Amino acid sequence: RRVHGVGAPSNTPPCRQTELFIKALVHNYCDLIVGLLRNVMMHSFFAESFIEKHWLELSHILTSIFESSRWESTIVHMLTCLWHLGNHARGKEFIIRNDDLLEKIKIFLAHPSGNVRSAALGVVIRLINHSVAMTNKVMKEKNFLNVLKHMKEVPVDAVQASRIDTILEIAKRAARRQCPRPQRKSNRGHN
Repeated sequence: RRVHGVGAPSNTPPCRQTELFIKALVHNYCDLIVGLLRNVMMHSFFAESFIEKHWLELSHILTSIFESSRWESTIVHMLTCLWHLGNHARGKEFIIRNDDLLEKIKIFLAHPSGNVRSAALGVVIRLINHSVAMTNKVMKEKNFLNVLKHMKEVPVDAVQASRIDTILEIAKRAARRQCPRPQRKSNRGHN
């Protein structure tokens, strides 16, 4: 399990070997891995199968790339990968259950680059769209609502402002659906 001489010594525990192997792969082949993942996640069969069989490795790879990459283009491509992943039910579930990935997305919402912020906003829209439960989970439990409200207070471009407004509107509608409606009193039979 060595990549060009980089890897774990033979006495390292297997789970730690996998982690070190993934870090070595990411370090040496980051652009190749990002391109491969982005393309795989575009197709539902491959994305669902990959998540089902390799979710732990995928989690390590994504987190490792986000932690090690300082290049804007790599971060945008990884967020695009998550955007594609969020197009599938298992993919959304995978992202929402992964606190490390959600924390990275929150960090990228405050990134100095407008391209990174826009890509992160796109991922959030993909995660919360079409599901009241997912919207409430992401926006309230994972504290994205406060992050987005803060973003609304700082200068952003028109595309980002539109995406923030869309997310906040989806969250508002989801919160209204979550609240029980008051029962109307019927006037039938009271004449």
